[in-house]
Amino acid sequence: MNARCWCRALEGSDLALAVKDCNAALTRADKSIADYNASLKINAQNAWSLYGRGVDKLRQQKTSDAEVDIARATAVWPQVAEEFKRRRNRA
Repeated sequence: MNARCWCRALEGSDLALAVKDCNAALTRADKSIADYNASLKINAQNAWSLYGRGVDKLRQQKTSDAEVDIARATAVWPQVAEEFKRRRNRA
């Protein structure tokens, strides 16, 4: 959704659909952040959840909060970013 939003906005085409895509992407990010928060209540050191929440915060342009989560995830498991990207590329 986010990529489609950006493509449409950059091309200046289907701007109404671009806004819909952007809003849908933000709603999904909000939901996934809530899910990551729930997971972290169970295990505050879950590198997957910390990293995923950080990525979603980056998508919402909450850069400083995202950097904290990503740093915490990397401290728990230094390869988390590499593994996260590898698995995402397989999907």
